[in-house]
Amino acid sequence: MGSNIVSTPTFNRHWVCVQTKIRKETFSEAFLSKCGYEVFLPKYQRVTRHARRQRTVARPLFPGYLFLQEVPGGPALGEARRAPGVVLPARRCEGGLYGSGRGDRIDSRPAK
Repeated sequence: MGSNIVSTPTFNRHWVCVQTKIRKETFSEAFLSKCGYEVFLPKYQRVTRHARRQRTVARPLFPGYLFLQEVPGGPALGEARRAPGVVLPARRCEGGLYGSGRGDRIDSRPAK
């Protein structure tokens, strides 16, 4: 099917999953990077065909979500809520249907 993973994160601190508006992931990624966050937006490449033309496009692996790390000396993670395109931090599934509304920490160690 012609799909490849494009980007990989660094595994040294905790990542927080943030929900964004659909199709605004790249915009939010660029804005948050300029603000001083370390941002990871996993993408894959896909070949699309339209009107006898083929082109390769990078699409988000998880539409509507990206991942943030707090950088020492940079802005606090709570400030990311005010970024354009960000809806709110990802919610926990453990606390019920809607969860706590806080950003969930993701263990950055590779699975064994």
